[in-house]
Amino acid sequence: MAAHKPFFTCERHGQYWLSIPTGAEGATPCRLFVPKGLHPERPVPLVIALHGAGVDENMFFDSYGAGQIVRECHSRGWLLLAPRAGLLGPAPVPALIDALAKRYPLDRRRIFLVGHSLGAAQAAALAQRHPESFAAVAALGGAPPLSDPQLLRRLPFFLAAGSQDDLAIAAARSLHKKLAAEKLPHYRFREYPRLEHLTIVREALPDVFAFFDSLPPVKAPPPSSPRD
Repeated sequence: MAAHKPFFTCERHGQYWLSIPTGAEGATPCRLFVPKGLHPERPVPLVIALHGAGVDENMFFDSYGAGQIVRECHSRGWLLLAPRAGLLGPAPVPALIDALAKRYPLDRRRIFLVGHSLGAAQAAALAQRHPESFAAVAALGGAPPLSDPQLLRRLPFFLAAGSQDDLAIAAARSLHKKLAAEKLPHYRFREYPRLEHLTIVREALPDVFAFFDSLPPVKAPPPSSPRD
């Protein structure tokens, strides 16, 4: 009898729903985009998209400009993963990265975090806990707390909010003032006129990906430990 071949391989491209085992946390429901032409010996970047409160892993794929982030990844040949956040905190992103790396050729020097609203705060929290794991972070429609802005000297950071976003604009402006004073080498802030809390994602994503494109690869981190 022929050996069973895994379903999720480089040869299968497109969009998929799946639950990824993450050790002690159980399994995390995710949505995945796999570009055409993956080769086991040619690692590609990975974008991890963290949704806001009250929605799920489908938001980045089906909304926010009818899946603008999918088109951005498709045009570059990058992998895209949108995990469902837990009720008490973010998805176990380091464990998800390790699990994906067993199936796909990830370029661990170019793993990017994008978060919207609550997802922006979760992205910043993950980046502060695991700064060596990510090449850059984009926080959209949110102003995440940063315990140590000096971390951003090593970690490129893109912050954006719409001028009509009553939920985020005041905090985003305040955070920008603080970060601008640090004179960080890879920090960008954009305030988009006449945009509110949801439309900011659609409009900002092309700028986010242009920012990612401009950055050099970082040193690849080791796999995460089980407690992560």
